Amino acid sequence: MKGRFFQLGILISFIFFNVFILVKYSKLKKKVTQCKFQNITRETIKEKNLETYRINSIVTLSNCNLFLQNNVIHDSLNNKSSIKVILKNKNSNTLICRFSRSDCESCVKYSIKMLSNWVNSIEKKNIIYLDQTRNVRLFKMDIQTYEIQNTNVYNTSSLNIPVEELNFPYYLVVDHNLRVLSVFVPDKASPNLTKEYLESIKTRYF
Repeated sequence: MKGRFFQLGILISFIFFNVFILVKYSKLKKKVTQCKFQNITRETIKEKNLETYRINSIVTLSNCNLFLQNNVIHDSLNNKSSIKVILKNKNSNTLICRFSRSDCESCVKYSIKMLSNWVNSIEKKNIIYLDQTRNVRLFKMDIQTYEIQNTNVYNTSSLNIPVEELNFPYYLVVDHNLRVLSVFVPDKASPNLTKEYLESIKTRYF
C-alpha cells in the first residue's frame, strides 16, 4: 500500500513539474517573441527615419533658394489676390502648409494636425495654408474636412517648384520676396522627425 502511495506521489510530482516547466516555457517564449517584435519595430522605425531623411535631403537641395512664382490666390469667399500681396506687409518669414486634393487625405490631416501644435509658438499670423483644388466649392469642402476654418487659408494653382511633383503635402518657409528658405515633407511614419523640423524652424525663422 505504501509503495502505491509513494508511486502515486512521484506521478503527481512529475505531472506538477511538467506543468510548471510548460508554464515557464510559455512565458519565456512570449517574452522572446515580444523582444523580437520590439527589435523589428525599432528597425522599422529606424529605416523609416532614414528614408524620410533621404527624401528631405533631396527636397532641400532641389528647392531651397528658389523663388515661388507670384500666383493668383483665392480665399473661401473667392476674393482674388496674390501670394506676394498677402506677404508684402509681413516683417517676418512665413510658414506655408501646402496640400492638394490629390494628396492622400490622411497625409494632409497628419501634416495639419502636427502643425497645430506649433501655431501658438510660431504664431497664427505667420502661417498660411495653401490648397490646390479646381473650384471654390471643393476648396470649401477641404476647409471643412481639415478643420482649418479659422486660419489663413487660400486656394491656388501649382507653385512650380520641384517638391510639387511628389504629390505629398509639405511645409515651406519663405521670406517676403517669396524665396524658399526651408522645405520639409512630413511622413506619418516618422512623427519625431516632423516635430524636430517644426521645432528647428520655429527657433531659426520665427
